[in-house]
Amino acid sequence: ENATLTVNGIDIISQSNKVEDAIQGVTLNLKEVGSGSLSLDRDTAAITETIEKFVKAYNSLQESVSSLSSFDQDTGISGTLLGESTLRSVQAQLRTVLSEGVGNGALGSLSDVGITLQLDGSLEIDEDALEELVENEGGALSDFFAGLSLSEGGLADNLGDKLENILKDNGLIENKISALEGSVERFDRRYGRVEETIEATVDRYRTQFGQLDALISRMNSTSSYLSQQFEMMSEI
Repeated sequence: ENATLTVNGIDIISQSNKVEDAIQGVTLNLKEVGSGSLSLDRDTAAITETIEKFVKAYNSLQESVSSLSSFDQDTGISGTLLGESTLRSVQAQLRTVLSEGVGNGALGSLSDVGITLQLDGSLEIDEDALEELVENEGGALSDFFAGLSLSEGGLADNLGDKLENILKDNGLIENKISALEGSVERFDRRYGRVEETIEATVDRYRTQFGQLDALISRMNSTSSYLSQQFEMMSEI
């Protein structure tokens, strides 16, 4: 027998006593016939912590990217990936996702939720603005990041999709790795050919040195013979 219930004046019929779609994010386990009240409060501290972790994780990624692509004028030390176009492309694509925000919600951009994109690519939170939004616009804030009630995904979905596209097989990173591996293989082959050429040249020089050494010995012998002959002639 189907379970029937009324939530906020709306009649709901469920084939199971476990009802998951009556209230967004809440699962109701029906035990017996009756009525009751249910009060739901948002865990504002958890929401704030989640957003702060998101910003911290993104800034950590940005810091790593900056370190790999930096140049210290004082020491002359450069990052391993300084000037690497793939790294710049990744940065640009992620920054585009953050700048575009989401289009259909009450909150559309990072600045709307108290987060600003800095010139160095990092994110900065306006704690007061975020706290007010968490308290008064929790639903819109969830929509912005998770896209729970939007026809399209939230910012987290968009960013995740972009990262997945970058990291997938035949994606930007994978293609760059393949290209670098190909370059290494070509350099190895070239080095092998150069090494063979050097060895052949060294062998040729050794042969020439040996022949020259033998020639010098013969010339010394000839010189000694001639000297002896001239000495004998002078005594005649």
